[in-house]
This record gives sequence, structure tokens and C-alpha cells, in this order.
Amino acid sequence: MKNVIYLKWKDKKLVLNECTPQNLIEHLSEENMKVSFSESISDEDLDYIKTELKIDIENSVNSWINDSRFVFHLLISAGVFLVSYYFFSYVIRDPLPLVDEIVLSLLIAGFSWYRLKNQQYKSDTVIHKKVEIEQYLADIPYNSSDFLVQVELYLEKLASMNDMEQKSLVDSGAVPVFFTSGKKELILLLRLLEKNKKNKKIPKKNKFPSELNELIKQIKSFLKYHSSMV
Repeated sequence: MKNVIYLKWKDKKLVLNECTPQNLIEHLSEENMKVSFSESISDEDLDYIKTELKIDIENSVNSWINDSRFVFHLLISAGVFLVSYYFFSYVIRDPLPLVDEIVLSLLIAGFSWYRLKNQQYKSDTVIHKKVEIEQYLADIPYNSSDFLVQVELYLEKLASMNDMEQKSLVDSGAVPVFFTSGKKELILLLRLLEKNKKNKKIPKKNKFPSELNELIKQIKSFLKYHSSMV
């Protein structure tokens, strides 16, 4: 079962999806996904989660169509390159060196590849696939989690601290209860937070929250000295 974790603290919210663009379609269609949240969830929260999952579905379908038509697009682009090279070499008689003809042909072939990819994203096949997969969102089970309740409370605590207060907390050796109460959940949370930080395109004005950076650092430090949990 693949997990989707919904976190909400202060004025921030975050959806962490365990699936990748390569396997999201498979797990959704096989009803092999679940959403975990803390104590309660509102209609606004549900809309936010579904919007984020629809973005993931769009990326997944785009990845699917890219894989399925890769060879076809490669052959088309190679054909464009050969035709362009022949055209510049034999039809247009000019003093251009061989290297210029190759570069121009590569540029035209690259443009063809780019155009083919962009057109396929708007094709009926892709649109119908996205609509089909989005229908599975209604069947995803939602479960409350005491573990996430503790995570959100701790994030709110970290968010209210400055750097010195956070350092003092770490130096004291105190760790949240959820660090020791659920090893599988803790490791999964760390993995998904690091994945989100690495892959999510966050505008500069909306940087990755500092309290999440601090939580990642604390979990990694805790697991390092408690390797028996891993």
C-alpha cells in the first residue's frame, strides 16, 4: 500500500506522495493507495489534497505517454535530421562547412522532438487518460493518524522558535515522543520529506519551510545514533 501524507500546521500545508510518476497510475488503478491525516480534515483540505494529486496524475500521464512514444518520436526526429542534412548539403549550394550543416540539422531535429512532445500532452489520448485516472481519486481511503497529530504539533513548536531556541532544544537531548513510538512511520516521513524537498519546484519567495528542514535534520541525527531502528 502506497502512502499519501497530509500535513497541516499553522498556515502551511503539504501533501507528501510516496508514488513516483512512473508507478502512480498503476497504484491508483489497483486501489493501492491511502491518504493519512491528523485529527480532522475539512472540505477545503480535501480539495487541496485532490488538487495536489491531480498535479501528480498529470505528471504521471505525461511520463506514461513519453515512455510509450519514445521510439516513435526518436525515429521521426532522426528522419527530420537526415532530411535536413540532405537539404543543407545538396539542395542549398553554399560554402558552409560540414559542421555547420550538422549543427543546423541537429537544431531542427531537436525542435521537432520538442514540438512532438508538447503536442502529445494536448492529445485526446492524454486528456482521456487523465480523466480516467482522476476518477480513481474518489476511491482512495482516508485515515486519521495519531503519529501525524504529534508531527504537526512538533512542527508548530519548531515554527514558533528562532534558530537559537531550536539549537538549545537539540542540545538538551530531548526528542519528540513520535521519534521512538513509530519507527516505520518516522522513516517513511523522512524519506517523503527529503523527496519533496529535492523534487518540488518551490518559488524563491516560498522557500522550503525552515521547520521542515530542522525536522529532517533531527530525524536523521536520531536515526544515525539509533541505527537499530532502521
